[in-house]
Amino acid sequence: MKKLLAIVLSLLFLVGTATAEIVYNDPGTYPIANEVVTLKVFAPQNGEFSWADNLQTKELEDKLGIKIEWVIGASGSIRDKINLMLAGNDEDMVDLIFVGVGDRFDRVTEAQLGAQVWSCR
Repeated sequence: MKKLLAIVLSLLFLVGTATAEIVYNDPGTYPIANEVVTLKVFAPQNGEFSWADNLQTKELEDKLGIKIEWVIGASGSIRDKINLMLAGNDEDMVDLIFVGVGDRFDRVTEAQLGAQVWSCR
């Protein structure tokens, strides 16, 4: 839970999700902004639970004052979906990508994709 919270907080400050109207509160202060910030998050489909309806997601949204918009990919086509997002237009891009253990890119490819995303921002 703490690791996920740290990732989300880091991304809120590093990813270009903020607009001129959003004022962020001091670090460690909740909620983190003066209005709800929406994060678009890609995750592989999980047969055990729903990303949107689990307790951790609800707790993060309530405590941090964020809204998570989930983009779910079928577990067998994660690589294809990520490649399409990176090759597509800005509307397809998400703020955060979760990858499953079984369908991960190798570390070199993940580093190259990460560099590609940051150069687009």
